[in-house]
Amino acid sequence: MTKHLFLFAIAPVQSFIEQARKTQDLYAGSFLLSHLCRTAGRKMKTDYRGDIIFPDIENKSIPNRFVAIVDAKGDKLKEIGDDLQQAVEEEFKRIANSIITKLETSKANGFDEQISSYFTINWLFLPYNEKDYKRCYSEIESFMGAMKTVRAFQQLPDSEKGRKCSICGERNVKFYRMTEKEKKRCGC
Repeated sequence: MTKHLFLFAIAPVQSFIEQARKTQDLYAGSFLLSHLCRTAGRKMKTDYRGDIIFPDIENKSIPNRFVAIVDAKGDKLKEIGDDLQQAVEEEFKRIANSIITKLETSKANGFDEQISSYFTINWLFLPYNEKDYKRCYSEIESFMGAMKTVRAFQQLPDSEKGRKCSICGERNVKFYRMTEKEKKRCGC
């Protein structure tokens, strides 16, 4: 086996947190990011015996990223990254679906697409030299920064219409009460 330094990060953090209107929203957003990162970190430790260097994933609040040392090579590296990414995406979907269930409402059109594309998960491996951790860490941070500057995006379907979120202005509102004017237009 070959040791690799592994960096895993969930984004966007700044735009996610800045949309908080109340302290309660800020706390919930921070908690969610910590929970999702902890989900990936625990899977790394249990399924792949990765040695997480930073942070202590059992702390109550952790950042949106972690660094680990992993013994693996070749295709196994991609399998590990993909598996951790999938674990986070599935956990976020599970949380979103449980909220819909507790609210006793149905999913709005496009709900699943928004949930599945909300967070961007970046991860990468770099061959690790125990004697030169500082250089390895600096290099992996530099590569992660370069990855984040190139943002992949999904083409929105032509059918995306309706109200936009009043907080971020990026996504369609999925749950709202129609105005009288909108009701007359659609014949409700």
